[in-house]
Amino acid sequence: MNIKNILLRGLIVSLLSSLTGCDYIEKIKIIDELTKQQEQQNEKIALLEKQQVNIINSTKMLAAVIKSIKGDAANLLI
Repeated sequence: MNIKNILLRGLIVSLLSSLTGCDYIEKIKIIDELTKQQEQQNEKIALLEKQQVNIINSTKMLAAVIKSIKGDAANLLI
């Protein structure tokens, strides 16, 4: 009887330990997935920032060209 109790307690402890280990592994997987998603989002943000800089530079260049054309048109009218 005593041996059965010891074996039963050992079995319960090992089952609880394995369940805790499974939870830990699952949490690690979730953390890894979230880390990958965060890296992807950071890459997207960096790409959007580069696109914004390009748009700003293009807009500045377009404004300078339009200003130059307006100046040339004003000189032609004079």
